[in-house]
Amino acid sequence: MSDTNYTIDAVRFDFVCEQFFGLMIETSASFILYGFYVHYFFSTIRPLSRRITKAQIPLLIAIWVMLLLGTTHAVLGFTRDILYFRYIQKLVRAYIPWSEDPLFRKYNILAMTQNILFAANNLLTDTFLLYRCYLIWNCRVRVILIPGMLMIAAFVPGLLQSLVLNYHFSLLESLSTFLMATVTNVLLTGLIAGRVWWMKHEVSHYTETYDSVFRTRYGTAMKIILESGALYCVTSILLTVTTPLTTGGGWYFHSILFALGWQIVNIIPTVALVRGTQHSEDGESSPGEEGDHPLVFVNLGPRSANANST
Repeated sequence: MSDTNYTIDAVRFDFVCEQFFGLMIETSASFILYGFYVHYFFSTIRPLSRRITKAQIPLLIAIWVMLLLGTTHAVLGFTRDILYFRYIQKLVRAYIPWSEDPLFRKYNILAMTQNILFAANNLLTDTFLLYRCYLIWNCRVRVILIPGMLMIAAFVPGLLQSLVLNYHFSLLESLSTFLMATVTNVLLTGLIAGRVWWMKHEVSHYTETYDSVFRTRYGTAMKIILESGALYCVTSILLTVTTPLTTGGGWYFHSILFALGWQIVNIIPTVALVRGTQHSEDGESSPGEEGDHPLVFVNLGPRSANANST
């Protein structure tokens, strides 16, 4: 056994360990949520695969791509933590500035790839929500023009910051991605929920017996829309508030929230599909009906009402 003793500056070592602890918390939280996400993924893919239609093919592709992005992101996070731990081991033996260590370049590549995947994942999820809005508004392009531009405005800064790892961006520029994503989600959620409410109002005129079945359909659809939108908005707002926190408990809290964001962008649409599919399979809509689409959650009412609500 070697008797060699190593000396390291306590303040520097504490800072490095604090950063590593934050990374471990982030990765652990991400893997826990990833487990829930995989469960919801298979709960969604099984019923959808039993009756694949032409309209569902883009949906299935999007679901599989989200799984690939979420899995890759989790694996990259774990690999990144291993590299940082190796740096701590080397730091104990001899002080090497992190920016000068050979591991730094590999770490940066992993971190940059993670951030790019996160930006792409957000874009895919927002596109998913945009397409849902497009369907429920009877494929009206003008309805989704402004949300579409906001979605791009949120994606571009996020992508640019990913490419340079935030080194050349001010705090306000870093916050802009979360703020734009929040505004986009609030607008799309409002458009979808407003349309469902209006359709409910129309159905009551075209249906002589507006029974509990129709009320349940609209109530469930509205609940799914508002819950998923609220969860996304709360996460995005908390990320915005905690972004300036870089040390201590604030750093750990932001790390956990960031890990939640990695998987929540996939969990939210997947859970909405699970609930919508289960609601449809409970007998409240016919699988083969024209216009029945998982992204609309449920068959909201008589075809005559849909025809007159355009």
